Amino acid sequence: EQAQLNVDRCVIAAPFAGRVQQVNFGLGQVITTGVALAHLQPIDYAEIHLALSLEQFEHLKLPKAFRGGTNILGGPSVVLSGTAGSPGRWRGHVTRTTGEVDPSTRMMTLIALVKDPYNSADDSKGTALSFGRFVKAEIDGKPMAKVTVLPRFVMRGEGQVHVYDEGVLKARTVTVAWSTRDVVVISAGLSEGEQVTLTPVEAFVEGMRVIAGEGSDE
Repeated sequence: EQAQLNVDRCVIAAPFAGRVQQVNFGLGQVITTGVALAHLQPIDYAEIHLALSLEQFEHLKLPKAFRGGTNILGGPSVVLSGTAGSPGRWRGHVTRTTGEVDPSTRMMTLIALVKDPYNSADDSKGTALSFGRFVKAEIDGKPMAKVTVLPRFVMRGEGQVHVYDEGVLKARTVTVAWSTRDVVVISAGLSEGEQVTLTPVEAFVEGMRVIAGEGSDE
């Protein structure tokens, strides 16, 4: 009876909502003082480390406090999405940076926070953001004014596009402020209303005459 009473009184409580990641004892094992019984992970929030190049980092609107590693709420919004074969979408925000550049990769790490990653408060939210999974991140950046967004495939050579001007093709050097796998954001080199060719020309000659396709305004 005393043994059962001792078992009933043996309640182990964590100071946070969490999940048991690892258990270090078995049934019938004698536990002594100082033994680590288990390893717990908090599930009230998740922190995701996002490695960015210095160029990417400069396009983010971060207070100076973020650059020193200070933890501040209300940072840029982040949308995380699962990789191929692992769907899901989660919203969070940047809380801080590591405050230093990795000497081996030359990357800066941002820390993003997502609340309730396991949807413990609402099962209807969808897929859980399980610890250890790989995700892609979309981070709100600085707004850009007076820029032109074009498909990436319009780029010809090193920083040039082909412009259609009154029946002839001209090479135009442009400044690319930002680019992704699919698009380029051009900040200088094009004027409003100019027509950029989408069709590649294998043997381009400056000033060569061409005919624009019907119904095309690009």
